[in-house]
Amino acid sequence: MSDRSRPHRMTKERSAKYKLSKLTASRARTKVSNWVRLGKITRPNNCEDCDSDFHIEGHHDDYLKPLDVRWLCSACHSQWHTTNGEALNAY
Repeated sequence: MSDRSRPHRMTKERSAKYKLSKLTASRARTKVSNWVRLGKITRPNNCEDCDSDFHIEGHHDDYLKPLDVRWLCSACHSQWHTTNGEALNAY
């Protein structure tokens, strides 16, 4: 069965909520990237949890607070999401 012939699985309300959450997350990531590029905030060299210096990533606990970022290595970031799930205001 092709994807086009399948019935829609999301209601319009759920679809709108999903799109809004993705837009909110995207805007938060873009704002952090722009502020780092402009030098308004600095990306630290080490993870806040384990002090590793390998592949530091920004983590949002709440996408509605785009500049409230924790800097974690990829391993700690993955572990955070395994333990806590998605961030607030995420789908």
